[in-house]
Amino acid sequence: MNDVVARLDALLARGQYAEVEALSRAQLAQKRFYVWHLYLIVALLRVGRRDDAERELDDLFSYKFNIAERAWPEVKAAFPEKFEGHYILNTMKPELGIEGGAQVRRKWKVPAPMAQAPVFAATVDALIAECVPALPSLERGTTQVTTFGSCFAANLARFLKTAGVDATNLLIEESINSPLANRSFLQAAVDPGGFADTARVESAFGADFLPRARSQLSGAEVIVLTLGVAPAFYHRGSNKFAFLEDYRVLLAQGEVYMRTPTVEEAKAVIVDVLALVRALNPAARIYVSISPVPLHGTSELASAVAADCISKSTLRAALHEAMAAGRQANVFYWPSFEIVRWLGAHTTLEPFGADDHESRHVSNWLVELIVDRFARHGYFAVAPAMFDRVDMGYESENYQAEQFQIIGAMMKKFDHKTALLDVEAAVKEASAGGKVGITGYCFGGAVTWRACHAGLGLSAGSGYYGGGVPNYIDLEPMVPLEMHYGAKDTGIPLEQIETLKRRHPNVGVYTYDAVHGFCNSYRPTHFNEAACKKASARTLEFFHTHLA
Repeated sequence: MNDVVARLDALLARGQYAEVEALSRAQLAQKRFYVWHLYLIVALLRVGRRDDAERELDDLFSYKFNIAERAWPEVKAAFPEKFEGHYILNTMKPELGIEGGAQVRRKWKVPAPMAQAPVFAATVDALIAECVPALPSLERGTTQVTTFGSCFAANLARFLKTAGVDATNLLIEESINSPLANRSFLQAAVDPGGFADTARVESAFGADFLPRARSQLSGAEVIVLTLGVAPAFYHRGSNKFAFLEDYRVLLAQGEVYMRTPTVEEAKAVIVDVLALVRALNPAARIYVSISPVPLHGTSELASAVAADCISKSTLRAALHEAMAAGRQANVFYWPSFEIVRWLGAHTTLEPFGADDHESRHVSNWLVELIVDRFARHGYFAVAPAMFDRVDMGYESENYQAEQFQIIGAMMKKFDHKTALLDVEAAVKEASAGGKVGITGYCFGGAVTWRACHAGLGLSAGSGYYGGGVPNYIDLEPMVPLEMHYGAKDTGIPLEQIETLKRRHPNVGVYTYDAVHGFCNSYRPTHFNEAACKKASARTLEFFHTHLA
């Protein structure tokens, strides 16, 4: 951002207003940001295009309602009536807000709209990396996984099985869907003789269900608990939870009512649920998730949509507080709900109903994506911010021509020697999780080779389309390494890749029927899903071999 601002300032100072307009519009096409709009408005004003400037100011007000305190004097002076008559009263000092310079740990970085599956998948990967700590990956086919808690858990088990994971679901349908019902079921499993409603469970599911469920939970290496809905039915008068009863008949008779518990009540129940699971299995890795499937209906509120919002909000807040308070070892949150309901709100890819046009059913493609990420989860990733040495905080997903000019200017200032220092620091940070591998793309691919030559505590490397092959072809890798190139990459001639293969026969050098950047989902003209999947599978298998 700082480089773009510097360029715009220089263009304004030289009176190159057409260039200011072009660059400002290019930046706005990537992201609507008030600073770019202010540069555009000033450029239009200075060439006498007041009407155009006013339209742009109206557009700016449409998404930046508190612009009054941030607008430049030249813009305010040109349109005083716009600011004097504005309906927002904002007297807070701009520097006190987050946008005024305050630092936050993580910023909202969700592309909109996400119209392509690779972009959505990359955003899901980023969310999982932030929400779930790196753990030893699951051994497909041998790791025993048990899911239970809601209908979504059954879907997870089905797709996990398809993905090659030894998964089983405790099929308990919607009867065991709320945390209160989960707790009752687990109480019967842990202490069938001491639980008052054990007979209800045996009557509903059969006499052999509890022993089988107990065996499945106690023998699992991974347990996935998905919390379904917060509301439950209670008996009038006693206010006792109605467990495994015919709610429709009781509702019709007026004997029960539906109620959503408070966050504090739900938290206490979830704490009990986790403790009961631990009583059955002290060692398993436990993932807890919120089912993204909407509430089927409500007899508590006037709107099922509003009831669903309250239900999921209650569950999510209660689970967050339960996990923060309990600090139980080997219990982790898996963000299925956020993937479907929050990221899904910013995609045109039909998160619900793509298969059956049912707005409550999560689409199969999305369940498959969640399951795939779950099955292969297990790497702790550290990305060194190498370009902070040139422009602190620099990040960009802009692949327009003008952005490449900016990057070219940055590369001229970049000291390649410091890159390995940053890699070494990242390796030290990542080594807490065990053996460390390195991967990188384009410039990062070349850094991957150089880092594997230097060693730096690495155990393996897998680089993608690292340019400048002549600059590293003489460097002998000190650790296992593989490289992936596009056979149609005009910037890395195929003869260079073939020379690299001959010079280093111990390095796996793979080529694909693709151009440069074939794994970059943000560049549709370059992205090649088939090539990327094949290369990524090789990388995962390579790391599994050398980092396990």
